[in-house]
Amino acid sequence: MLIKTFYQDILGISDEKLLRLLCDATDIRHFAKGELLIGVGSVQQDLYFLRNGILRGFYFDIGGKDITDCLLVKCGTPAMSCFAFGDDATATINIEALTDTDIFCLPVAVVKDLLEEHPDLIRVYNQLLVESLRSHWEIKSVVSQKSAADRYQWFLSAYPGVIDRITQKYIASFLGISPVHFSRIHNTMQESKIDDLTK
Repeated sequence: MLIKTFYQDILGISDEKLLRLLCDATDIRHFAKGELLIGVGSVQQDLYFLRNGILRGFYFDIGGKDITDCLLVKCGTPAMSCFAFGDDATATINIEALTDTDIFCLPVAVVKDLLEEHPDLIRVYNQLLVESLRSHWEIKSVVSQKSAADRYQWFLSAYPGVIDRITQKYIASFLGISPVHFSRIHNTMQESKIDDLTK
């Protein structure tokens, strides 16, 4: 996807002057599978938007266990490590590429200047915040209120095809299921599909 197409079709920006300024300031960066985009404690100097690939946000709990907090698979999804941006906004989560990934990258300093001049960009920013909050609430509700099998089914529906593209331990962590239990559910579901096909 071209940079201009991303801003027009995914973020819905139509102002030609704003489009030109955003396109001039944006580049596309490649991250290899396993590479960190940003780590906890660092300051995010650029805004990242997923172009293609799969990202995860993760942190370590008090016991040092790796917890997958979010998975990013949809083109245009912002990959933010904290709620704000600026020199004092440090990352509270790590962001890692789970596959070879391309990112639309826009300097935070440019965004801050453009937000003051272009109300259209404030609308987009607010939409992204609302969508991010909605997504996180949905994930937390699923993880806290559904059975492990229902969480698995929800994942298949909400993230089609992803189960075949990334390591199952990350999905298990994301869904709050132990890797062993997740594997058991996965195998049972696969066997059930095979049984259905042979009937």
